[in-house]
This record gives sequence, C-alpha cells and structure tokens, in this order.
Amino acid sequence: MAGWFGGTALYYPPPSLSERLAQMERVDVSAVVEVAERVLSPSHLAIAAVGSLSRARLGELRQTVNEWR
Repeated sequence: MAGWFGGTALYYPPPSLSERLAQMERVDVSAVVEVAERVLSPSHLAIAAVGSLSRARLGELRQTVNEWR
C-alpha cells in the first residue's frame, strides 16, 4: 500500500484542500443512494461471526438475514 500511495504522491501532485472540497460538494444525495443500492444488496452480503453461536442465536441470525433480503 505504501508503494501505491507513495508512487501516486511522487508522480501526481495531491489535490489541494479547495479541490477536494469542490469534489465533495459535487456529490449529491442521488449519487449516494445509487451507490448504496449497488453495494448494499443481498447478493453482496457477507457475515462473519467470531466465537461460538448457540442454536438459538444462529436461528436469530438466519432470521435477521432472511428478513433483510
């Protein structure tokens, strides 16, 4: 990662604060919703559980995931 970001910093000057602010101001609600609809879809869902789950908790987890879909 350091090589990637370091190389970028060496070959491309970083945008100024005013340029970054202008870029952020161009993002509107519809753009955020569009990305959220693509990224936050059931086909992209991944769940990780650390530790052991009782059968009851596993059932609750499955129910929550199925209701979210």
